[in-house]
Amino acid sequence: MEELKEVEQFLSKVKELFNVDDYERIERALNYARMKHADQQRESGEPYIIHPIAVAEILLDYGLDPDMISGALLHDVIEDTDTKIAELKSAFGNEVAELVNGVSRVKTLRYKSSENENTESLRKMFVAMAKDIRVIMIKLADRLNNMRTLGNMSAEHKVRKSLDTRDVYIPIAERLGFGSIKGELEDLCFMYLHPNEYEEISKLLENTLNKHSKDLEAVNTELKQMLADLGIEGDVKSRIKRKFSVYKKSKAKGLESIYDLLAHRVLVKSVKECYHVLGEIHNRWKPVPGRIKDYIAAPKKNGYQSLHTTLLTEDGMPFEIQIRTKEMHRVCEFGIAAHWKYKQGSDKSTDLDKKLSFLRQLLEESRDIADTKTFLDIAKTDFYTNEIFVFTPKNKVVQLTENSTPIDFAYAIHSDLGNKCTGAKINGKMCGLTTKLKNGDIVEIITSPQSKGPSRDWLKLAQTASARTKIKSFFKKEMKEENIHLGKEMLEIEAKRKNESLSEILANEKAVEKVLAHRNFMDVDDLFASVGYGGITASLVLTHLLNEIKIDEKKSEKLQKALAKPSVSKKIGIKVKGADDVYIRLAGCCNPIPNDDIIGFVTFGSGIAVHRADCPNIRRTNGERLVKVAWLDKVQSTYTATICLMSEDRQMLVNDITFALGSIQHVALTGISAMSNKGKAQVTIQVQVPSINQINEIINKLGAIDGVLSVFRK
Repeated sequence: MEELKEVEQFLSKVKELFNVDDYERIERALNYARMKHADQQRESGEPYIIHPIAVAEILLDYGLDPDMISGALLHDVIEDTDTKIAELKSAFGNEVAELVNGVSRVKTLRYKSSENENTESLRKMFVAMAKDIRVIMIKLADRLNNMRTLGNMSAEHKVRKSLDTRDVYIPIAERLGFGSIKGELEDLCFMYLHPNEYEEISKLLENTLNKHSKDLEAVNTELKQMLADLGIEGDVKSRIKRKFSVYKKSKAKGLESIYDLLAHRVLVKSVKECYHVLGEIHNRWKPVPGRIKDYIAAPKKNGYQSLHTTLLTEDGMPFEIQIRTKEMHRVCEFGIAAHWKYKQGSDKSTDLDKKLSFLRQLLEESRDIADTKTFLDIAKTDFYTNEIFVFTPKNKVVQLTENSTPIDFAYAIHSDLGNKCTGAKINGKMCGLTTKLKNGDIVEIITSPQSKGPSRDWLKLAQTASARTKIKSFFKKEMKEENIHLGKEMLEIEAKRKNESLSEILANEKAVEKVLAHRNFMDVDDLFASVGYGGITASLVLTHLLNEIKIDEKKSEKLQKALAKPSVSKKIGIKVKGADDVYIRLAGCCNPIPNDDIIGFVTFGSGIAVHRADCPNIRRTNGERLVKVAWLDKVQSTYTATICLMSEDRQMLVNDITFALGSIQHVALTGISAMSNKGKAQVTIQVQVPSINQINEIINKLGAIDGVLSVFRK
């Protein structure tokens, strides 16, 4: 009943927002997701489908396209069911399938996981964002719904989810301008991480609102009258500050210094009207000195624009008024999503491109960074920090991060300017290259044609990832041989510090090959050069090499212990790389068939279980226990396979299926089960076949049956 109610409410909302064709596309995606998640439940016990519906509903409010809503409904089918991307492409087209696949590839960062594991997940998240920003829109909506439904979870689970959200998803939501999602996520994290403080702030805001509700109403009325007097068409809204925002400010400045617990927003049509309204407001109320902020002339990094001014009533009560255009307000609430609908239009598609330029720059600058810690530093510096605005002598505005130096400024203008920099003037006075820049500084860079380039010390002095990356690029291109020599020397010193011999470590070709492949190095000299110019640390390289050597040794020991039973490999027709006389069995969860891509899993006491390479169970196993296996030319006579079929429910369906199977040579039907729900049927078939060729023939034959929607191998 609960599921039906959610489905009906969702479809009713979709019907109001989309035309008939788009409505049918979304309804089909919903029915497909319901079928795939039919036997699944959330930890709360509710039907799983309620979660993707809730995610899609969050995105409906952003006015997004049917593909996006369909992707939200289907976002877990690859990850949590046996669905393959090819099946999605056949049913919903490439765009929806790739969107769902992109969401599935972005692994969740987990509290207490290793830094390297989380950093690689973060890198994948940024890559997915740059490729299709809708992937992260779905991930943010997914996380918001997860946080909203933590009520019945354990305290440890709530804390872990909240820490993940606080450290990763909230900064991303803020950087992309999703003000409404960011604000709600902050309050939810605050509630679970600091429950006592949350209750205190909640009571404070409730008391403040009760005490000043009449004042709020009076100011609202006067603002509306003021707009009427000015002949300006606009809206006036009141708001009370979010709980976490109050908590954060109170910790930094004390509650007595918070002037914007209560605020009003004035929404008008044009920028000119914004400034006109600001002037009139200052004529009617007394502004608080130093509390006027112009984010229209100097927008925040995430695109936020508004005028803020703090005022005092006749009784001395402080309150804030924010003035912005309706378009600015839409961008404030919906961020990147506010620009998405213009992606297909030539006139406004550049708006979205500008919003994402910082992300593409981050990925471009970090492309050659093999050290995951260095990448994390880049991400945190360029993605999560506050910004300052400084000027060139010709009054060009340059946006930098806090604590930037003249070195950062020079490289922000151009790489050549940074490479030839020898000094700087700040506001007309000579200053050192380590000087911290402040908002409004006018910076002039002094260069010399005789300059040999940046010093390696600049890597420590530069504050922005962009500057450090360009400095490393200089060393990488200009000093290759020196970098190789220096890198090898640094690795030798690090090896001695660990009481190891670098030459003996490098003699293990298998470990070296794995490290080179994992770090995307062409050869050992490339690795040495990267260490030399600072692309990766010597400590990290040595640790990785030693770990690979240990893993190889442990895997060899475990393999010998596990392979205790007599060989049956000739009967099954599978060979294990590096081992003979091995006990082998085919995994029953995925039933591999000759020509399938396969992988072996070392069990203890039961030899090696051979799985299909795409088996969901393999994705959740310990990588150390995986071994390479391959099919031999001669194989056993028959293999078991499971085929699933989705169809319109009708009479004689099972009869047609068995007739179709009977027409295929060398195929034996060993089991069949069917389930019907709301006019749709799901049929599961077990067959014995000699090879994958028969599987392809089965899928083609069953797919041609009247009313069949999809056929796939489980």
